[in-house]
Amino acid sequence: MKKILSVIILITAALIIAPVISAKMTLSSDDAYYVSAASGASGNAAVVARCDYLLGIIACHNGCSDEALRALAIAANTYISNASQGGALNNQPPCWMSVQDMQEQWGDSFASQYIRLSKIVNEIKDTHLLSDGKTADIDALFDPRDAFCENRTHGDILAHFYPGTSIGTPDK
Repeated sequence: MKKILSVIILITAALIIAPVISAKMTLSSDDAYYVSAASGASGNAAVVARCDYLLGIIACHNGCSDEALRALAIAANTYISNASQGGALNNQPPCWMSVQDMQEQWGDSFASQYIRLSKIVNEIKDTHLLSDGKTADIDALFDPRDAFCENRTHGDILAHFYPGTSIGTPDK
């Protein structure tokens, strides 16, 4: 009986952990650039891959709709791209959570939330706000908790907060 119970526990743990590891490997394969970030919850500084950073930004607003988080991820991708191209981040760095902070905050729902947010980041990882085919110069991120974001598409949200921009992949 103990052997069967041990096998069941092992299989259950593997089913929970495997998707998280798979999602983490997908995000961490991003070598476009890295950013230095301090986690809002722990205050610990780290150098993380861009996609991991984007995931940490949208994780701070996990209670918002997926469309609002998708819009935020695109805006954040644009915002940090400006810095990687020599631009300055004009405001305070956006809120960011480390994976450890996510685990502590979300507890038992960590795996499902991490996978959900990873999918959003993977969908937009090459997407930016554009102006004349180039990465738009934005100097702040919108708050996805804003009432305007309710029941709107990510395109509508971005058009509202960043008028005159379009969504796409920047020219090389």
